[in-house]
Amino acid sequence: MSRLLLVAVVGLSFVVCDLHAARPDRVFPEGKSPADSRLGSIRKLGDQYHPWSPPSTRKAWVAEARRV
Repeated sequence: MSRLLLVAVVGLSFVVCDLHAARPDRVFPEGKSPADSRLGSIRKLGDQYHPWSPPSTRKAWVAEARRV
């Protein structure tokens, strides 16, 4: 019985210590994020310059498919 009580007390102390910690997994302060372009809005083909334009004819599509 005392072994079970010891395990319960140790487990409870881990839970309490974890609840007391203020987000130890955070690197930046709350509300701040790194300057990373991947965290911005999703880019669409019409948003910015894109070097590829779709072929207008079936023959051009086939030629493009072979090239790729």
